[in-house]
Amino acid sequence: MVDRGPLLTSAIIFYLSIGAAIFEVLEEPHWRSATDDYKRQKTELLKQFPCLGQEGLDKILQIAELSGGSVLIVTILVPH
Repeated sequence: MVDRGPLLTSAIIFYLSIGAAIFEVLEEPHWRSATDDYKRQKTELLKQFPCLGQEGLDKILQIAELSGGSVLIVTILVPH
């Protein structure tokens, strides 16, 4: 009996590659739109709060990203 392991492995890799290519084609416009929205909102924040500066905004966004958004929840719930 012929060993079909390499053939099956090749077929699985081919199948996954085709799926990844289709996913990229379908999702790339949404990714570009989300990236453009993020950059636009970041620019608007810097215009609205010019005293913050690019470095300060980047630091705030980095902390928010590392915390998984929990910083935003805490700052809303904690009374000032």
